[in-house]
Amino acid sequence: MKQAAQGRIANTVKIAALSPSKAIKQRIRDGQLEAGKAWMLCRDALQAAMAARSRWPNRDSLQKAVKGRFGLHSQSAQMVTHAFLANVDTARQLRAEGRKEIRYPWRDKKFYPLMWPAQAMALQGDKIVLPMGRNRGSIVLDRPDWLVAPAACKIIWNRTHYELHVTIKHEIQAAPGDLHATVDLGQIHQCAVTTNAGQGLIVSGRGIRSEKQRMNKMHGSIAKLQSRCKKGSRRWRKLQHSRNTYALRSERRIRDLRHKGTRQVIDFCVANEVGSLFIGDPHGVRRKNSGRKHNQRMSQWEYGK
Repeated sequence: MKQAAQGRIANTVKIAALSPSKAIKQRIRDGQLEAGKAWMLCRDALQAAMAARSRWPNRDSLQKAVKGRFGLHSQSAQMVTHAFLANVDTARQLRAEGRKEIRYPWRDKKFYPLMWPAQAMALQGDKIVLPMGRNRGSIVLDRPDWLVAPAACKIIWNRTHYELHVTIKHEIQAAPGDLHATVDLGQIHQCAVTTNAGQGLIVSGRGIRSEKQRMNKMHGSIAKLQSRCKKGSRRWRKLQHSRNTYALRSERRIRDLRHKGTRQVIDFCVANEVGSLFIGDPHGVRRKNSGRKHNQRMSQWEYGK
């Protein structure tokens, strides 16, 4: 069982779709290429240390290795090294828990998201200015209404367009009471909540299951059409664009339904003065082999979100 963390400050990631100009798109693409090279430098340093059975690179050594070598802002290059080391730490912890199939970072990455800490972002009127380093043009984007102060952010490519992910800090309200509640996660029902005072709530997950089934059928039908085309041809690219557009729409619907379900749980706990919330970890159930069709449903079970 996992107990929900309590603290005074929490981070929320807000997403804004971007429609940059052609020049800004090229700067973003060039920056992501450079970020990919920085990631691969970190990976090569780790693999060289593993092969030589020497001390693994730490934050200081990687930051020195990427300093001034890529077309990035200095703090953006540092953020790549921090993300790399976080992946290494996660892999180490999972392997220590017995999951030996987990590998340390090893893939080639042509592109990697651009990242900036809060102190690197500048707000100028209705614009966001993200620096790319000395003697290089900055990335200038439209500022969303909800962004009122500089914050850590990153730019990613999401199937058909660029997105700006901004980390907003906010204060967590105090727990409303002393009762305990447990949450059982599921597929047909998104979650079932009970308190030690006898109250209960069930949140349906059928809408999410239905949307995922529809998305899987779409992937199958378009993949069948693409199998008749030469990969990279004009017809193949049109089908791929349609596939990405529909998948992105489904992902937004699923995220919306998931958010509404978790909001119902939180409102229920506040109304019943719950102070501690315990959430079950169904990872062992997900890893069980249950046949081809059910394995697909289990692999798409987003209980971690």
